[in-house]
Amino acid sequence: MLPGEIFHVPMFMVLDGLKSDDPQVLRTSETWMRCNLRSYFRMVDPLLRRVMEILSQSKKNPKLRDLSLIHYYISSATSLFRFGGQGLSKACQSSEIRKSPNSQLVARAEELFPEAVTYLDVLTELLTTLVICRESC
Repeated sequence: MLPGEIFHVPMFMVLDGLKSDDPQVLRTSETWMRCNLRSYFRMVDPLLRRVMEILSQSKKNPKLRDLSLIHYYISSATSLFRFGGQGLSKACQSSEIRKSPNSQLVARAEELFPEAVTYLDVLTELLTTLVICRESC
């Protein structure tokens, strides 16, 4: 297991801190991100995998879909992209999802979105699927 899977509670605490109205909490989260992260994909991979896992389960059984959890994961990803800015966007555009060390993420991405090559492709397909699913469900 990778650190983003094992330490998902602290990861989400930092991401929640990036959305905080309290300046001290926001500053602490931003400082942690700058000093300790080394790669945005350490946080992007577990987020994407969790959303794709829910999506995959809900295709088999629509009653398993937890929209509040999906909303939380997407809002966490939004705060990460807001913090990462152009650097994270460019990295997602140029990095292939198949090169991720997270084998569960790669397998799930190939299962759900076989045409997707980059992280940006997977994000686009995932968000499009969620919008379509929300309108039709």
